[in-house]
Amino acid sequence: MGGFFFTFSLLKEIAPLPLPWSIQIEIPGDPAKWRAVHTGNILNGLLAIIYALVLPYLALTDRLIRWTSVGLVAVVYGNAAFYLFGVMAPNRGLSVAGSRFGEGDIFGFLAFMPAYIVAFVAIIVTVMLIRAVPGSDQT
Repeated sequence: MGGFFFTFSLLKEIAPLPLPWSIQIEIPGDPAKWRAVHTGNILNGLLAIIYALVLPYLALTDRLIRWTSVGLVAVVYGNAAFYLFGVMAPNRGLSVAGSRFGEGDIFGFLAFMPAYIVAFVAIIVTVMLIRAVPGSDQT
């Protein structure tokens, strides 16, 4: 979806090919921010794929697989919220309050808080996976 909005923000219209019409519209937000939504979520997907490819090689219990899977899904969606709401946030969603980039508002809050929370979740998931590497010290 980020790619569509990136395209629409550049074209300043919604042109649903192959239909022969378009809707002239100014998509809110800077096209560079929409590019970040597009590429950032692609990288989130790559992160999830890499973690999923590593899981079979780790010594994880069913419980740890569930926790890491839920944690990883939370990380992907939390980062997606950051990218999406950050487009509308005057401060780029880099803080709850105002910063040198702009004033704080509801969009800054909605961008920052999920990303802030899942940053810690990502650290916890990564530590759990590192500890599950066969031959590593599990104590």
